[in-house]
Amino acid sequence: MNQNVQNPLLKQVEAGIEKQVPTDIREAYDRIVVAGMKIMFDEKSHGNMQLVKDPQAKNDIVGSVSKGIAGLMYIMHEQSRGPNGGEPTMPLEPAVLASITLMTKSLDFAERGLGVRIDRQILADCTEATAEQVLRKFNISQEQVEEVVARTQAGEQLVPPKSGQPQPQPTRTRAPGLVGE
Repeated sequence: MNQNVQNPLLKQVEAGIEKQVPTDIREAYDRIVVAGMKIMFDEKSHGNMQLVKDPQAKNDIVGSVSKGIAGLMYIMHEQSRGPNGGEPTMPLEPAVLASITLMTKSLDFAERGLGVRIDRQILADCTEATAEQVLRKFNISQEQVEEVVARTQAGEQLVPPKSGQPQPQPTRTRAPGLVGE
């Protein structure tokens, strides 16, 4: 399942994402990417990719890839509920980062396998569309994203630092077979 990206632009984006992944979510990110690649490129499920099922999908590469990756992330998120249902356990932050990495894999497939030329504009448009589609699938509004970005840029810490007194921290849970044990 080694799907190494060949396009230098895609390699650059993938390397940039890899650098941004905080160490505390690295394991979850890696598991999401591996699970996503397995779904995308395994011979049993590869035929379900929109680009494989419908060769005309390459005519709207941005829409096809962004919607496909968002759908993939939604399926993985829902599968993280486990066999008994319950709350999804796939953490959002590594899922969003992984979605962009999986987007590069899909664009690389389209370029190498379908002859779609991937340039800076397509890459920029697809990155923006993928992020928007994934956030929409997770019911996160653009306003919420902008608020977090503004607070972060203003230097505000979104999670208080640990001190001598216990403070509530968000928990990151793991999904069996996807992002956990």
